[in-house]
Amino acid sequence: MPQTRPILAAALLSLGIAQAARAADPAPAPAKPAATPAPAAKPSPTAMDLARTLATQETWKRGMDGLTQSVVGQFRGHPGSELSMPKDFQAKARTEIEALLPYEELVNIHARQLSAAYGEAEMKDLLAFYKSPLGQKTLKAMPEVQEKVAVETQQRIEPKLPQVMQKLAKDVKPPAGGAKAPSNPHGAAPAKAAPAKPAQPKK
Repeated sequence: MPQTRPILAAALLSLGIAQAARAADPAPAPAKPAATPAPAAKPSPTAMDLARTLATQETWKRGMDGLTQSVVGQFRGHPGSELSMPKDFQAKARTEIEALLPYEELVNIHARQLSAAYGEAEMKDLLAFYKSPLGQKTLKAMPEVQEKVAVETQQRIEPKLPQVMQKLAKDVKPPAGGAKAPSNPHGAAPAKAAPAKPAQPKK
């Protein structure tokens, strides 16, 4: 079996937290019947057009490619076993992944959220911008810009985090009667000092 996906682990963790919170409630209120949600309004043509401009089919395909490679890789990289896969296994995996979120459903999700965040006139202005030469360049260049910013900020912050943790550890005090707080939260526990030798009696 493949390893549990992080998203599933996060979902189970959230469920466990919610169950623990309900169990800790000394007097839970009686459950009320859930109200029937109002049907979502159909997105306008402007919202749909803007959604297709922002969430392009090419972007969706790259996302499906990445998810498919991840799923297949978990089967191939499963430790302690050599799984036999048919030649069309990757194609089958891709079909299953695409069925989870077809492109048109992704567009509808974007369109609904855009309609909730912007008015019709604002969406028309956004659509005009993103269809302009500068808007088209922005759609192509911005993902790479954001990735480079993320890499550079990580390179700047990550090496200095241990020093920051050491500084902050000086302000952390253990509870009364508790063990002494470690000076390095990231590292191993400091080695214990050798016991002092008993003093020799004077002659």
